[in-house]
Amino acid sequence: VQLPHSAQKRLKLGRHSSTLKDLCPEDKGKVKQLIQDLAKVGSDKERLEALQLEERKRFRELLAAVRSEYKKTAEEKQQLAKELLSSQQQLQTLLQASEVPPHTLSQKQGDMSTLEVGVACSESPTSSDLHCQAAADHCELSSTDLPIQGHPAL
Repeated sequence: VQLPHSAQKRLKLGRHSSTLKDLCPEDKGKVKQLIQDLAKVGSDKERLEALQLEERKRFRELLAAVRSEYKKTAEEKQQLAKELLSSQQQLQTLLQASEVPPHTLSQKQGDMSTLEVGVACSESPTSSDLHCQAAADHCELSSTDLPIQGHPAL
């Protein structure tokens, strides 16, 4: 292997390091390609890091929005539960005020706007049972008869 004159000179002086000048044109091309690849990898890394930061920011914003929506939905659920309880209490008060004995509420032929009061009677009807049955047969409550706090009649 024939070394360039400058490399031979360094070897005689006791220095064993090489420089780019000492490389053959093929090796210089390889070094050039490696430097270009390293520069490309560095710029790709910077671009990907910027993209990652951008994605992280969008994710945090989305997460904040989801948390906010969850909180809003939970509060709405709690409010609806309070309204339901209030409506159930109002219904119970109305039913107690009508002096109808224990009853069941049932949906009348798929019509959600009308509630029918049904009365369970004993095996041997007494006069009060017959009175209750008669009251139940003639007592239908419309949803407009049941005011719900904070809501207009349905």
